[in-house]
Amino acid sequence: MRIRPSGRRLVKLHQSLVVDRHDECKGGQQDRGLRWFTGLPRPTRSEHGAHEGETALPRGGRLVAIVIGAGGLALAVVLAIAMSRGIGGPELGEADAGFTSAADFSLESLDGESVRLADYADRPVFLYFWASWCAPCRSEAPVIQDLWAEYEAAGYAFIGINMLDSETGAREFVDEFGMTFPVLRDVAGDVYLEYGVYGLPEAFFLRPGLEVEEKYLGEITAEVLHEKLGAIGPAAAERS
Repeated sequence: MRIRPSGRRLVKLHQSLVVDRHDECKGGQQDRGLRWFTGLPRPTRSEHGAHEGETALPRGGRLVAIVIGAGGLALAVVLAIAMSRGIGGPELGEADAGFTSAADFSLESLDGESVRLADYADRPVFLYFWASWCAPCRSEAPVIQDLWAEYEAAGYAFIGINMLDSETGAREFVDEFGMTFPVLRDVAGDVYLEYGVYGLPEAFFLRPGLEVEEKYLGEITAEVLHEKLGAIGPAAAERS
């Protein structure tokens, strides 16, 4: 018998595999962003017409895993290994988001508050996805926090979205790096599927009005972050 899981069921499979990986991977050294959904169609913004209980995926084809008996476990293991080793996926760096306007969403923060993206539509937004077990996420966290103090004063918003992670891992990560900007948890996976996120870390730079300037794949440096934030700030708006 063949089992054809929907995107949501595959998300649950990944969550069960990686939810406690933060302890195992804290000391890991990886110079690439973590690629997942390796070898399968890339999830992008959702389409209408999904079956009940199924998450719609890209026009090129829905995310499908063929699981035959015990082969399902083997597939899960292969995907987890590929994810942890950075196998698959595009080159890291600047990328086309595939859409020009960021979809609104509402998620709960680690402080228990409901945060809506639309509340930040009047300012430039740095939106990025991360997990505590992701080594490149750990490397870039101090950079992001250091620049937050500078850019908060300039009227920017930084929003971190924690995904495929345990709440304990997320809280320990935030405490370790002293993150003071909003950190939200995408427990159900709706937001990262909507945004077509398929690797960590992954970031979006949004101009005021939630217009997408650029997507960035992989660990970001202070120099690059300064450059990209400048491209969505008031000075850039005046030049355009």
